[in-house]
Amino acid sequence: MRKLLQFFLATTVLCGVMAWTGAASAAVIASDDFESYTAGSSLVTQSGGTGWTGPWYSGNAGSGATLNNVTAQAPGLPYPDGQREEILGSLNGATAYHQFTTPLADNANDVYYISFDAQNTNGGLRFFGVALFAGTSEQTLIGQGSGQTNWTVGNVDTGGGTKGTIVSTVATTNASHLLVKVTMSGAGTTETLSFWVDPDYTKPITDAANVAARFADEVIWYGSSTALTPTGLPGSVTQIRIGGGTTTTSGGAYSAHWIDNLLVTTDSPFAIPEPASLALIALGVPLVIRRKK
Repeated sequence: MRKLLQFFLATTVLCGVMAWTGAASAAVIASDDFESYTAGSSLVTQSGGTGWTGPWYSGNAGSGATLNNVTAQAPGLPYPDGQREEILGSLNGATAYHQFTTPLADNANDVYYISFDAQNTNGGLRFFGVALFAGTSEQTLIGQGSGQTNWTVGNVDTGGGTKGTIVSTVATTNASHLLVKVTMSGAGTTETLSFWVDPDYTKPITDAANVAARFADEVIWYGSSTALTPTGLPGSVTQIRIGGGTTTTSGGAYSAHWIDNLLVTTDSPFAIPEPASLALIALGVPLVIRRKK
């Protein structure tokens, strides 16, 4: 009986290890480190990264996002070769769109993590960042909302308003790492958005430093409603847009900026027990049982 119990416990833990490692390897939905493009070229019509269908495209009227080689390193952020995707901005708008191969489904309790590095380099007040779209309808913007000076996430807000928007205390002129956790609630209901600026992934999500880096955990998916009424997603998130707004529309001068290391995944990036540690636990199970005999 004791041997059977030993076998059961060890097998259970080891299966958990294998399941954990299997889930981790399959968790990335889409990513782009912007290293495969020619410096100085437009992203539009080019393909790069993983998890995308087709090339980047211009979508709405605009000149497209332009990739430039930036050699300076942002403090505390890993840029081995210094290449970042930098949006210069123009009167025509500098934006580019990319479609997910696997859309972010709006099923109850589905969780997605969206992260990237960014910085406003001229102090402009027009919006920029990574916008999430359901079809052709913009649903939320991660980055800088128009009229804002700090990192935000929420509806595309103009004139410095904050309704429906999570506003951090970190200025967009700081080179920062942004992370948004989206917990789906199912079609027709509002989703939960959690927002971190410069979290420490080497520590658990409950660590004091990460608690301080989280600015909200709210149900505020306002989408594209002009009345700012929480409506939830009209369907799956099918594509993103990177780039920013133009000077000719409300919110001030365009925001020159860069964006890099875009990642969309279903796995939490925060520290969790290592598989090796779990394996050691499994190997120690028989010893624990023997000692208790």
